Amino acid sequence: MEAEGRKPVRDENELSREILRRVREVEIRTRRNVEELLAGKYHSAFRGRGIELHELREYYVSDDVRDIDWNVTARFGRPFVKTYVEERELTVVIIADISASMSFGTGEKSKREAAAEVTALLALSAVRNDDRAGLILSGPGGPKFVPPRKRRPHAMRLVREVLVGKMEGAASGLKEAFETVLGVEKRRAVVVVLSDFEEDSANWLVPARLVSRRHDLIFGLVYDRREAEPPATGIVELLDPETGGRILLDPSDSRTARMWRTGFERHKNSINEIARRIGAEVVELDTSADPADAVAGFFRKRSRRRR
Repeated sequence: MEAEGRKPVRDENELSREILRRVREVEIRTRRNVEELLAGKYHSAFRGRGIELHELREYYVSDDVRDIDWNVTARFGRPFVKTYVEERELTVVIIADISASMSFGTGEKSKREAAAEVTALLALSAVRNDDRAGLILSGPGGPKFVPPRKRRPHAMRLVREVLVGKMEGAASGLKEAFETVLGVEKRRAVVVVLSDFEEDSANWLVPARLVSRRHDLIFGLVYDRREAEPPATGIVELLDPETGGRILLDPSDSRTARMWRTGFERHKNSINEIARRIGAEVVELDTSADPADAVAGFFRKRSRRRR
């Protein structure tokens, strides 16, 4: 008989099946969005690493005269132009925060589960466009680096790591994750940070700025709707998952409710202001909404700016 208060130890095979089931559920929810909604928008939202010479050919009336190669033109006595193509292959590195605060959730999924869905959307979109996707887990015992690769099984491994991956060891956070990016990615990459950004920005601001100078940096601000809007009635006990501290609040009190809302707005505005200062961008990810809508909207905005 199990001692009172203890849960029965689950068989390893049962745990493996449960993990596979959860990863499969994420894949099923995101695959159609990738195929029907995101693949094209992803391609147009992110630039390749540069341009390379495609061919040298004779000038057509519709060509831009600025593309004329005057040396070749002088040699042959008739105008020639250089044409270029974008060097398309990208590397997408996802920094996923799996610290204790990301386990919070009052709806169907936690912030960590929402981050796993966004990881699936980005990694599968990358694979669909023949790009590479990699992962850095940020949290206690981290960072853990999964090198970028192509192919769908690798993309689903990244999802599994975000969903159920564990790390043991000394405390670490976004600072170490950003430093890992600087150490492993020498060529320009797309770096997406999926976090609630509860960690003090003073810890990670400097390496984040360095990452933004070298790479295309995007903050995915993951939040639970209850963090933005308090419940209508009842005493609420708040637990800080990082420190274990507890506090009782009465959201029906107008002053408490106002402080609750303004606290979240202040946090959100702070992250947006940091992103603006260092040259990064922000996409807000509400755990109660379909993440594909937020990601697709972000892709559309970037695509319009590229035109």
